[in-house]
Amino acid sequence: MTRTTEARAGFGKAEERAGSDGAFACRTQDRGEGVELHHREELMWKQRARIEWLRSGDKNTRFFHLRASMRRRKNLVVKLKKSDGQLTEDPGEMVTMVTNFYKTLYMTEGIENMEAVLTTVPVKVSVEMNNQLLAAIKVSEAKEALFQMFPTKAPGPDGYLAHFFRKH
Repeated sequence: MTRTTEARAGFGKAEERAGSDGAFACRTQDRGEGVELHHREELMWKQRARIEWLRSGDKNTRFFHLRASMRRRKNLVVKLKKSDGQLTEDPGEMVTMVTNFYKTLYMTEGIENMEAVLTTVPVKVSVEMNNQLLAAIKVSEAKEALFQMFPTKAPGPDGYLAHFFRKH
């Protein structure tokens, strides 16, 4: 009997003893162990499936070709519905339909009545805050930020570490 099966049997016993507080604590503990065991069992099955794939699927075998063929068959687009409701199976027409779909998907239709939209958006940055954000950066602020950085962390876009700027 596996530990998962034992835990499930323990759930049943705990359910029968549900009358007292101690039984409730026992039942809760059993459920926690059962969840953990179920998680471990699920992980084991995933690992077993992965091992089978590595053993059989990485080789140029019948197994691999069947998996690839099933996936290709499942993902193949055989026909598309036109805007008038008719179905087409012509590959050239399907390519044109897909191309036109994505061209129109990302095109803008123009902006109308943007002022009405902007009036409904709540203001989060006040004029005073905006002035502070737009103010010139002071040397003391830049120096303070530089010395708060860890000297050997990832380099900036110029390729230099903070350590270089501290020294020079």
